[in-house]
Amino acid sequence: INRKDFVPAEVEKKSLAAKSMCEWVLALDKYAYVLKKVAPKQAKYEEVSAVLKSAKEALAVKEAELKEVTDKVAALEAACLSMEEEKRQLEEDMDRCEKRMNRAEKLVVLLEDEGIRWKETVTSMEREIEELVGNVFLSAACISYFGAFTGLFREKLVTQWLEHVKQKGIPVAERFDLIRVMGDPVTIRGWNIASLPTDQVSIENAILATQAQRWPLMIDPEEQGKKWLQNIGKNDGLIELRFTTPNFLRTLGSAVSIGKPVLVEDIGETLDPGIDPILLKQVFKSGSGIKQIRLGDSNLDYDDNF
Repeated sequence: INRKDFVPAEVEKKSLAAKSMCEWVLALDKYAYVLKKVAPKQAKYEEVSAVLKSAKEALAVKEAELKEVTDKVAALEAACLSMEEEKRQLEEDMDRCEKRMNRAEKLVVLLEDEGIRWKETVTSMEREIEELVGNVFLSAACISYFGAFTGLFREKLVTQWLEHVKQKGIPVAERFDLIRVMGDPVTIRGWNIASLPTDQVSIENAILATQAQRWPLMIDPEEQGKKWLQNIGKNDGLIELRFTTPNFLRTLGSAVSIGKPVLVEDIGETLDPGIDPILLKQVFKSGSGIKQIRLGDSNLDYDDNF
């Protein structure tokens, strides 16, 4: 094999059959050489492969164990966050409940005082309900009759009326006061702001003017009542007239139809008969059900705000 002339080309010159034998021998020699070099490496590869496979299997087991632990840690972290959120919510609820309790304690303390006032108010209202008939009766009498009298004479009238009412057994307040029965403190305060004097007679006069069914007639040399009426009627479009005003009846009729307040000034001892239907409130309903009043020669629509 080691001979230089042991090659297929040289052997072919001697014998064709020997050439094939030469090629076979050379191939076996080469295979033996390769086998001698590769076999240990193949064995080593198989050994390393077995070790690698074992290591991978162990790694897979460890990774599974790691995943299990990681999942448990994630579950514990989620549970921890949930508990922290629950703790925060409970702290907020506790703080809110403490504030509510504090407010409730303050409210209870305040309601104790209010309870006393409420009991007094209930007692007062029960007494007022019991005395309602007599108080309303005297109020109607005051509105109807004592408008033209002075304050002192009004007090005498009320005292006499009160005695007669008590003699008849009608429930009534021990000390009757028209302002207390018929007046509203907020309304009266508004009247005072609108220039109404704060004395008792002036306030009583204002109640008579606003609560009576008839139109009020004011004797007002100092024009205090006029100024008050102008102020309270300003927002409603108060119309000021005199009997000498041109087109007096036409302007008055227009106010009746559109519901505007009217102040007639400087009247004498007698009044124009043409306004009698208005003074007497001779209101009627037309065939269509509309409220009307006859003024002069024509029927006018009547607005309840007039």
